[in-house]
Amino acid sequence: MTRTLCVAVMAAVALALGAGAAAAAPNDVIFNEYWNSDDGTAYPGLDGAAIEGDWFELLVVASPEVDLRGWRVTNNSAKAGTGNGTDQGSLIFPPAAAFAAVPSGTVILVIATDTAANDAAFSVDDTETSDRRMRLYVGNGTLDAATDPLFSIRSSDDALVLLAPGATAALADDVGVDFIAENATATPASFGVDADGVVFPNPFTGIGGDDGCVFTHDALGGFNNDDGTLNPAPPLAGPGGWIVDPPAAFSGDDASNNNILTPGERNFGQDLSGLIPVTAAEAWEVFR
Repeated sequence: MTRTLCVAVMAAVALALGAGAAAAAPNDVIFNEYWNSDDGTAYPGLDGAAIEGDWFELLVVASPEVDLRGWRVTNNSAKAGTGNGTDQGSLIFPPAAAFAAVPSGTVILVIATDTAANDAAFSVDDTETSDRRMRLYVGNGTLDAATDPLFSIRSSDDALVLLAPGATAALADDVGVDFIAENATATPASFGVDADGVVFPNPFTGIGGDDGCVFTHDALGGFNNDDGTLNPAPPLAGPGGWIVDPPAAFSGDDASNNNILTPGERNFGQDLSGLIPVTAAEAWEVFR
């Protein structure tokens, strides 16, 4: 299969990579948080707006910036394949200038379910990156959800895979950047990104409906999110830094407890300052 949208542009991107631009590497951009079947939780970081359905968050780790044009997030069974016609597909970043140089430390929220309530709450995408925040809603059409339709986030036995465009517009040539999964039904090897250096040896377990995971940091304080081991005492993070299957009391369903979900913002327990370069002017203000 090939991308049927903007193939010429993506071929140009691939040519640029071959001409010397830095190729994508594992964890240049990571899955930072995701949730399936959100029941309409309102989030302070979204000015009180509520999300219905599936959403996920990406974090740009590579410095100083990443060209996301032509990248895709998919839950298909294999790199080269299309969806299953029911609940698999891809969301593809467009060949727009706003995605050509997304700076490190940028948190990208993708609201992946098209509903009337989401239409009303998120009618305008935020693609400006000076605040290190982007927000994209599939109903607005910025993301290509039509080339490989029906993307969703299943509650179990599913994987989310982030890929950069490869040497050609063929999906089989795409390069794996990040992979997370619930249970071991799908693996980097079965999907076809293990050869790219992508790993996820300890998948999430226990994810149900209206549920998901939140990444904090790895054991060294960095952003290697390749270990999904569960901490048996949530909402504490496991050894790989993931808060897996946070209880309802901490995910917006109990007003007496803090909601640890922060779509579109720095995650609970996360420090992004090391990803955001200090400008000369900012340094002068600090040290003068």
